[in-house]
Amino acid sequence: MKVFLFLYPFREFFVHSNGYPDDPELADKVVEYFGQAIDARYRQRGYQVCWLLFRSEGEGLDLVNLDRRVSIQPSDLLVDAGMTFSEHCPCRLRGVLPEDQWPKPIYADLPFVSSQLPGPIEELWVGGFQISDCVEKLARFAYFRLGLKGSVHVDEDLTGMGVWPAKLHLCPRLIKRLKMTRDPFPLVRESWTYESTGWKDDPRWETDRLYVRLRRIRNLRPWLIHN
Repeated sequence: MKVFLFLYPFREFFVHSNGYPDDPELADKVVEYFGQAIDARYRQRGYQVCWLLFRSEGEGLDLVNLDRRVSIQPSDLLVDAGMTFSEHCPCRLRGVLPEDQWPKPIYADLPFVSSQLPGPIEELWVGGFQISDCVEKLARFAYFRLGLKGSVHVDEDLTGMGVWPAKLHLCPRLIKRLKMTRDPFPLVRESWTYESTGWKDDPRWETDRLYVRLRRIRNLRPWLIHN
């Protein structure tokens, strides 16, 4: 079974990543484009599309705060993260509770999450928020604990990192103005390399110490894009 899992299609995450209220019309288009890319890259190619959701403060999953523009289909699978949004993001309590009383964030129980995915999984692609936090944790768990070495990948377009490239894609005049040679976020990406995503176009990857170090760090994460 080929699976695509998107972590937390909640409006609040898209709001912060998209830069509301600077350009709400463009931000709406970006979220809609994420949904179109998920459909073209995964649903139409026979993947089971899954969505990891928070629980509501009452019972069941939190369906109220979903970002409806992503377009969840009846054939998709809703997966329980086993926690509420307020448990996962207690930083919302800043200004309400003194700092020494802030609770620690709770993360999804990954064995519980993986038990809800259809299996056996032969290939897993992960997107969502945030790439360096929840997405990283899940990809690492799938790689080492689920035995998916070489078969788990992060779709970096479909994370917070893809928001700016999506905006560029939706504004072709900016691509021209920036003299870019390729589409930063095609609807379907056939090649997953530094060159195809534009990373290697920046010479700093080869010369700047910080960028070289960042590239080495990426090399320790085989589920990310590599040459």
